[in-house]
Amino acid sequence: MTEITDGSDRLPAVQKKLLAAYSFGHFMTDLICAFGMISLILCLQDRDQIVLLLFLYNFCAFALQMPVGLMADYADRNSVFAVFGLVLTASVLLLPVYHFPVVFAVLLGIGNCCFHVGGGTDVLHFRTKKQWPLGVFVSPGAFGLFLGTLAAKMVSDPLQSLLSENPSVSIGGGFVFPDSFSVLYASAVFLAPAVVLVSAVIVFSAAVFYLSPPGTSSGNGPVDIRPVCAGTKTVSTKTVRMKTDGAENVSTKNVSTKNVSMGIPLAALILFVLVVILRSYAGMTFSFSWKTGLWAFAVVAGVVLGKTCGGFLADRFGTGRTSFVTLLFCAFLFLFPDNPVCGTLAVFLFNMTMPLTLFETAKMFPNARGFAFGILTTALFIGFLPILAGFPEIPLPRPVFYASEALVSMIFLLTGLYIAGGKAGVMKTAGRERTEKQRDAGTEKQRDAGTEKQRDAGTEKQRDAG
Repeated sequence: MTEITDGSDRLPAVQKKLLAAYSFGHFMTDLICAFGMISLILCLQDRDQIVLLLFLYNFCAFALQMPVGLMADYADRNSVFAVFGLVLTASVLLLPVYHFPVVFAVLLGIGNCCFHVGGGTDVLHFRTKKQWPLGVFVSPGAFGLFLGTLAAKMVSDPLQSLLSENPSVSIGGGFVFPDSFSVLYASAVFLAPAVVLVSAVIVFSAAVFYLSPPGTSSGNGPVDIRPVCAGTKTVSTKTVRMKTDGAENVSTKNVSTKNVSMGIPLAALILFVLVVILRSYAGMTFSFSWKTGLWAFAVVAGVVLGKTCGGFLADRFGTGRTSFVTLLFCAFLFLFPDNPVCGTLAVFLFNMTMPLTLFETAKMFPNARGFAFGILTTALFIGFLPILAGFPEIPLPRPVFYASEALVSMIFLLTGLYIAGGKAGVMKTAGRERTEKQRDAGTEKQRDAGTEKQRDAGTEKQRDAG
């Protein structure tokens, strides 16, 4: 795939279609994973086993994206990773591995990982100066999680009764493969979803491979995992030619175009990672007593629209302004979490920064964007661990706690943007650069003066000799 670097708002028709396909695939992948894991957990009684399965699934789905993303960068076949991921997740539901919970959770997580790496890396290569494609890609996943969880709860009772009455039956994520007449009813119930699932996977795979053939390069380029930013030190060579007594002397010297510490990109990256860890943890701690029925759907819609609108607003007003305004108003609205309107709007604003952090991190890894994608998904996994371990919440009133999470996220994100923009490094070394310029200017004057004296002396000698 050819990368667009002109910064225009227009995507080529092929990339628009590919973005639509990946967004649909994201919806399907998260729906399948949510349905599979929730339906499995609801059939289990042992809490330790549930914790183990959740850990394994989330580790494979999120933490593995960093090494798999690096593999995708080198392989340069992003569409292959995306199609393989969705096919694997669907296969886990349809194959009889439901009675092997560990295998089920691991395979489901690996499929999730591969799809996100392939699709996310391809979208990151659409263009380098616009963020809205990222928002469009990441947002449908929230709807998939919501509908998958809802579907799993709807079928949990039939599944539990089926497992208790037929302990030897082979079940794949709720889709039943009958080996006796006692499960014919259940197989009829799950036959239609199975057909729809297989059809959706076939359509997705055909569309992606048609738009981005598996044998063609994705345009990832040579891989380099060293982070860069606007203030990174770059060194070039300058050639200086001087003529003395008719002879030309050539010398070279290194010139630093931006004299900034190489630790600047790493500092910005750490702040972006902290923002994502906090966002992951905060998303798990948000609790609203009114989140039922239509309001539950409204919150999910807020998550989806927030991620989508965040990219468009950042393109229009800038990443810094968008982050500051949205998170500041979000913190204010979180002071009233018992009000459904305020709570929904706060969730909407809180999710706007999701594509922004991903885009800014990807800019720091222009030659390893799959790896960059994986860094932030690993941060999501880290933010999930305290909840999985059952750590108690910070002993603060709920409104203060929620508002504090938004404000701390804003501080980390704005500081990271400031550093990544090179401003901190430029300010730090401005005096040093001025000193170097003055020293170079002084050296140049001395050299010119010396050359002038030598020329005058030579002319004087020639005149005396004549």
